[in-house]
Amino acid sequence: RKCRFLGCQDTLYTYGYPTRQYYEDCYIEGTVDFIFGKATAVFNRCQIHSRGKGYVTAPATPEDSKYGYVFHDCKLTAEKGVTNVPLSRPWRPYAQAIFINCELGKHISPAGWNNWGKESNEKTVTYAEYNSTGEGANPSARVSYSRQLSDPTPYAITTVLAGDDGWNPLEL
Repeated sequence: RKCRFLGCQDTLYTYGYPTRQYYEDCYIEGTVDFIFGKATAVFNRCQIHSRGKGYVTAPATPEDSKYGYVFHDCKLTAEKGVTNVPLSRPWRPYAQAIFINCELGKHISPAGWNNWGKESNEKTVTYAEYNSTGEGANPSARVSYSRQLSDPTPYAITTVLAGDDGWNPLEL
């Protein structure tokens, strides 16, 4: 909670599988794939700041993992002049990145997502948004292999992080 992660490429490595991680009211900045790794991770009310052109996330979600990265009520910002930044590219084939009620700055690319040069990734990734706002919110221009959620309930913080032990970081 309330941490600052400053870097360029590979700022925040969500190391470990099958770990569950929770970030609340944090500031995370970087350039290329600056949030990456295998963990199930929820980012709640975080500011995600792009220092340069690159990719915000590069999840390596394992095939047998129910969840990857879920961003709730986050604000995506960028340095002046930064443009055409995709929300994610898959570090591994079953990558997952979901953005719910996030404010997307104008630096976010209209396509929103990237397949990392592998058309086969388009069949396995889970890339979705719900109620994106801001100049970078552009559902009609998103790549065909992403989707707009009609119901964010399956990605509630307590559901994503519950695991087998019922962990609820909101109760701490």
